[in-house]
Amino acid sequence: MHDRKIKIFHFINNIEIGGAETLLLNICRNLNNNEKRYDFRVIILENKQKLREKYDVENIEVVCLDILNKPLLVQIFECFKYIKSNKPDIVHSHLLKTDLPVQIAAFLARRTSTCTIHNMRPFRGKKEKLTGLATSLFAKKIIAVSESAKNNCIKNRMYAGRKIVTIYNSPSFDIGTPAPKALSSGRTIKLLNIGSLSKQKGQEFLIKSMDFLKNDVEMELNIYGSGELFDYLMNIIEQEEKKKVFIRNPVLDIKNVIAETDFFISSSLWEGFPLAAVEAISMGIPTILSDIPPHRELFQDYPDYPLFIEPGKKVDIFSHIKRLTEDPDFYHDISQTCINQSKRYSHKELTGNYNRFYISLIE
Repeated sequence: MHDRKIKIFHFINNIEIGGAETLLLNICRNLNNNEKRYDFRVIILENKQKLREKYDVENIEVVCLDILNKPLLVQIFECFKYIKSNKPDIVHSHLLKTDLPVQIAAFLARRTSTCTIHNMRPFRGKKEKLTGLATSLFAKKIIAVSESAKNNCIKNRMYAGRKIVTIYNSPSFDIGTPAPKALSSGRTIKLLNIGSLSKQKGQEFLIKSMDFLKNDVEMELNIYGSGELFDYLMNIIEQEEKKKVFIRNPVLDIKNVIAETDFFISSSLWEGFPLAAVEAISMGIPTILSDIPPHRELFQDYPDYPLFIEPGKKVDIFSHIKRLTEDPDFYHDISQTCINQSKRYSHKELTGNYNRFYISLIE
């Protein structure tokens, strides 16, 4: 098998702008750039492809089956047909809606399979429990994007813990050699949040927390994302006259947006592993985080990192920002801490970990 390229099919809901979709692009791009042994193909189950151009640039073939809204048995049958006729060496599924039909289909087609646990959302429905059972039975190994996600799955008895391997995310762009960021004076201080507009991301509480900002401080909050809570969040902004809060459409190239901000804020109520926060700290942006296990894990080498806030509540983020803006040395030190911690989540680490993982599946 090592005399030819290893054919890996990645199945995922879609390739819209999101954490799992961006991580998948990172995996394929980094392994293609550093290893010549893989032949990747991405199969999406619904026709949503905002990231298609980025996949095309990397010469990663994308196939759309457009079956996500069809009955489960139809999804399984169509995935089975595709896998059976194309004979990949490894089938890798992403996200719950795709895991169930693909893991069953791969088993029926007698192909080696794996999946990635991207999130820590509480499992409630029968279908989600069935997904955990099917994945535990049929996947040879399972990737968790953090130890927190792994422990959550084991605690809830949804997945076989002996099969789970932790591999962290890396930024979606090349960082180069970052230098500690200096806070610019004499202009509006920019706060940044990136994520789907959903209950998970906690933006409602972040917006309401802007009440703590002082009138004499020029500051604005930019939220980049789309999702089901757009109208609800806009209503909060309008009714409570949050004139310094802006919801902006997701962008393909987020690096420049991050580079122009002074503080990144992740207000999530739960996460698998926060890719946007990884990208922010890799650029030396002081990052304020809700106090949840994956965020603590993000700064696992710095347990005394001081910028945590209580999740799911209107909180005084201004006290953190005030200290950082009034003490340039402290801002510089926090920026350097972010850069130091981000080295654990480098492209080199991701590439090496996935390369070893895939080889272990076929040996």
